[in-house]
Amino acid sequence: MNARRSFKQAEPDHLSLENQMPEARKSEARSLDDEDAGWIVPEPRSAAEQRADAASYIAMMAAELAAMAQGARLDTLNYLLTMAKMEAEVEVERISSRGRLRHFHD
Repeated sequence: MNARRSFKQAEPDHLSLENQMPEARKSEARSLDDEDAGWIVPEPRSAAEQRADAASYIAMMAAELAAMAQGARLDTLNYLLTMAKMEAEVEVERISSRGRLRHFHD
């Protein structure tokens, strides 16, 4: 057994690519048939999907940070982070609705 193979087997579950992928992306992913079988490789995503994913992630992080700010009584930061969360959610909806309209007219 070579060192590379033994490193992969010893890798903790929380570090594997498969465990870092959202469930929806796992279903879109494919596994390789070569020596790295078992690793998950995501399919290419459109620019709009990537933007929506980024905006969704930003909304989630802003919500967590706003909660921290609220708990620490940092009112201005809480307000700004809440606004950032709301703006990111609007952007996700805007990107999603453009995609639905595009499919509707095709």
